[in-house]
Amino acid sequence: MSTPSQFSAADSASRKIRMQRVPREVDRGNPSPDWSSYAQLMSGYDEAMIRGWKEEIDTLLVFAGLFSAVVTAFNIEAYKLLQDPSDITAQLLQQILQQLAP
Repeated sequence: MSTPSQFSAADSASRKIRMQRVPREVDRGNPSPDWSSYAQLMSGYDEAMIRGWKEEIDTLLVFAGLFSAVVTAFNIEAYKLLQDPSDITAQLLQQILQQLAP
């Protein structure tokens, strides 16, 4: 789950990219885009987005680790309360036998 601060980093980078004008190179009267300037602009946006994803994954991993620890603690305590099913089955069969015997 993303937090607003993670989105704000990517959004601010996106706004900066939209507000900047990409310079064009003029080569022999033929305007062509300077692709390195596009790459520089997009690398900032990509880095902000990747940083946000990394922070989100870190948060999810911490949550998963804590959740796993809590569930393990409950399972250990619950396991102690379990009874051996063969004992219960033997007791029930013994009761049935006593009830059926004349």
